[in-house]
Amino acid sequence: MTAWRGPVNPSLNYTCGLLVDGFDKPPVFLMTYNPPYYAALIEACGFAKAQDLYAYEMDVAILAQLVERYKPAVMSALEGGGLSVRWLDPSHFDEEIRTYLALYNSALDGTWGFTPLQEAK
Repeated sequence: MTAWRGPVNPSLNYTCGLLVDGFDKPPVFLMTYNPPYYAALIEACGFAKAQDLYAYEMDVAILAQLVERYKPAVMSALEGGGLSVRWLDPSHFDEEIRTYLALYNSALDGTWGFTPLQEAK
Protein backbone atom coordinates (compact mmCIF):
# COMPACT_ATOMS: atom_id res chain seq x y z
CA MET A 1 0.00 0.00 0.00
CA THR A 2 1.37 3.41 -0.95
CA ALA A 3 -1.46 5.61 0.33
CA TRP A 4 -4.13 5.56 2.98
CA ARG A 5 -7.08 7.93 3.39
CA GLY A 6 -9.20 8.18 6.48
CA PRO A 7 -10.86 8.08 8.80
CA VAL A 8 -13.79 7.90 6.38
CA ASN A 9 -16.97 5.94 5.82
CA PRO A 10 -17.46 4.07 2.53
CA SER A 11 -18.94 7.22 0.98
CA LEU A 12 -18.23 10.89 1.50
CA ASN A 13 -22.00 11.26 1.74
CA TYR A 14 -21.51 10.19 5.35
CA THR A 15 -19.18 11.39 8.06
CA CYS A 16 -15.47 11.56 7.42
CA GLY A 17 -12.41 13.10 8.94
CA LEU A 18 -11.19 13.63 12.43
CA LEU A 19 -12.30 16.34 14.82
CA VAL A 20 -9.22 18.37 15.79
CA ASP A 21 -10.87 21.55 17.09
CA GLY A 22 -14.20 22.47 18.62
CA PHE A 23 -14.24 20.12 21.57
CA ASP A 24 -16.00 22.83 23.56
CA LYS A 25 -19.16 22.08 21.54
CA PRO A 26 -21.36 19.00 21.95
CA PRO A 27 -21.54 16.30 19.24
CA VAL A 28 -23.98 17.01 16.41
CA PHE A 29 -25.85 14.83 13.93
CA LEU A 30 -23.80 13.54 10.96
CA MET A 31 -20.52 15.05 12.16
CA THR A 32 -17.55 13.14 13.48
CA TYR A 33 -16.81 13.47 17.16
CA ASN A 34 -13.79 11.77 18.66
CA PRO A 35 -11.72 12.29 21.80
CA PRO A 36 -9.12 15.08 21.49
CA TYR A 37 -6.17 12.67 21.78
CA TYR A 38 -7.04 10.78 18.55
CA ALA A 39 -5.08 13.24 16.37
CA ALA A 40 -1.91 12.61 18.36
CA LEU A 41 -2.37 8.84 18.11
CA ILE A 42 -2.79 8.98 14.33
CA GLU A 43 0.16 11.35 13.84
CA ALA A 44 2.32 9.07 16.06
CA CYS A 45 1.69 6.31 13.50
CA GLY A 46 3.28 8.48 10.81
CA PHE A 47 0.14 9.84 9.20
CA ALA A 48 -0.34 13.51 8.30
CA LYS A 49 -3.26 15.74 7.42
CA ALA A 50 -4.13 15.86 3.72
CA GLN A 51 -7.20 18.09 3.73
CA ASP A 52 -9.05 20.46 6.04
CA LEU A 53 -12.75 19.79 6.43
CA TYR A 54 -14.95 22.49 7.92
CA ALA A 55 -18.29 22.47 9.68
CA TYR A 56 -20.40 25.54 10.28
CA GLU A 57 -22.81 26.33 13.05
CA MET A 58 -25.98 28.24 12.25
CA ASP A 59 -29.14 29.11 14.13
CA VAL A 60 -32.08 27.54 12.25
CA ALA A 61 -34.02 30.79 12.69
CA ILE A 62 -31.79 32.21 9.94
CA LEU A 63 -33.09 29.72 7.35
CA ALA A 64 -36.20 31.78 6.53
CA GLN A 65 -33.99 34.81 5.85
CA LEU A 66 -31.72 32.77 3.59
CA VAL A 67 -34.65 31.45 1.59
CA GLU A 68 -35.83 34.99 0.94
CA ARG A 69 -32.32 36.21 0.15
CA TYR A 70 -31.60 33.55 -2.48
CA LYS A 71 -35.11 33.16 -3.88
CA PRO A 72 -34.60 35.79 -6.66
CA ALA A 73 -31.48 34.02 -7.92
CA VAL A 74 -33.20 30.62 -7.88
CA MET A 75 -36.26 31.98 -9.67
CA SER A 76 -34.06 33.68 -12.27
CA ALA A 77 -32.20 30.43 -12.95
CA LEU A 78 -35.48 28.54 -13.29
CA GLU A 79 -37.04 31.14 -15.60
CA GLY A 80 -34.24 31.84 -18.04
CA GLY A 81 -31.13 29.86 -17.27
CA GLY A 82 -32.00 26.59 -18.98
CA LEU A 83 -32.60 24.96 -15.61
CA SER A 84 -35.64 22.80 -15.05
CA VAL A 85 -37.12 20.87 -12.18
CA ARG A 86 -39.40 17.91 -12.85
CA TRP A 87 -40.91 14.89 -11.18
CA LEU A 88 -39.32 11.46 -11.53
CA ASP A 89 -41.14 9.32 -14.10
CA PRO A 90 -41.64 5.87 -12.50
CA SER A 91 -42.52 4.34 -15.88
CA HIS A 92 -38.90 5.00 -16.98
CA PHE A 93 -37.27 4.22 -13.64
CA ASP A 94 -34.02 2.69 -14.95
CA GLU A 95 -33.46 5.65 -17.29
CA GLU A 96 -34.22 8.09 -14.47
CA ILE A 97 -31.63 6.43 -12.25
CA ARG A 98 -29.01 6.65 -15.02
CA THR A 99 -29.85 10.36 -15.44
CA TYR A 100 -29.51 10.90 -11.70
CA LEU A 101 -26.15 9.12 -11.62
CA ALA A 102 -24.83 11.26 -14.47
CA LEU A 103 -25.97 14.50 -12.81
CA TYR A 104 -24.70 13.50 -9.39
CA ASN A 105 -21.31 12.38 -10.68
CA SER A 106 -20.78 15.47 -12.85
CA ALA A 107 -21.80 17.80 -10.00
CA LEU A 108 -19.23 16.31 -7.63
CA ASP A 109 -16.45 15.58 -10.12
CA GLY A 110 -13.21 17.06 -8.83
CA THR A 111 -14.38 17.17 -5.21
CA TRP A 112 -11.68 15.92 -2.86
CA GLY A 113 -12.17 12.24 -2.07
CA PHE A 114 -15.15 11.81 -4.42
CA THR A 115 -15.64 8.40 -6.01
CA PRO A 116 -18.30 8.36 -8.73
CA LEU A 117 -21.38 6.24 -8.19
CA GLN A 118 -21.72 3.41 -10.69
CA GLU A 119 -24.58 1.29 -11.93
CA ALA A 120 -24.86 -2.13 -10.34
CA LYS A 121 -23.32 -4.83 -12.50
